[in-house]
Amino acid sequence: IIDKAMAICQETLDKQVNKDGLEETKAKMLAAFRQVADWIDEDMLGAVCGKEFDKLGSRDIVKLRNLYTAIHDGFVSVESVFGKNKENRPTTNETETLDKMNAEISSALEDEKSSTP
Repeated sequence: IIDKAMAICQETLDKQVNKDGLEETKAKMLAAFRQVADWIDEDMLGAVCGKEFDKLGSRDIVKLRNLYTAIHDGFVSVESVFGKNKENRPTTNETETLDKMNAEISSALEDEKSSTP
């Protein structure tokens, strides 16, 4: 009975994925994970399922939905799932400062090029 119930649940989930279209569902799934952590990419989601993102099927989407729910509900951390160490990532301020410094360096190099005979 349990196996039959599980099969019916899986079939229902598969139908939902197929109803929305697999490609659209994958795009929505990627967008949802990026709202959790903007550094998540297609390769990471594919790796969780053991295949390339382009080759994900409806059962993989169901697996990712379950994973998303587990992350969203706090049962697992996004860093532990995707192998990112939160402490090693730059903060927003660090990223903005680095971008500003790079812009200043580029500007100085352009000024130097234009003043060189």
